[in-house]
Amino acid sequence: KGVADTSREAYRSLGVAASVELVAKAAIELAKSTSAFTDVELAKHMNMQPAIISARRNDIEKAGVVVIDKVPYRCQSMGRKKNPSGKSANAWRLVAEAKQAELF
Repeated sequence: KGVADTSREAYRSLGVAASVELVAKAAIELAKSTSAFTDVELAKHMNMQPAIISARRNDIEKAGVVVIDKVPYRCQSMGRKKNPSGKSANAWRLVAEAKQAELF
């Protein structure tokens, strides 16, 4: 599914934190239909440039976790896979952190 030009313009006006959240939500959504994906595949899903996705994935990795709807997610490397172009690239996904048991 494509993203309207107005959505891309709105994305460009976001700060880094908001754009990280947008990319993370799209990654969580895409993970419902595939176990792992490359930056190019997520970019295609969002109708954005792969460099934007790569930058936001790097931000998530550096932060360690990103919290979406009060759930912490971490970036998990899933090895290599081929992009739609046939080139090999790093695959990844966001994984919800296991909830800690509450003692009291």
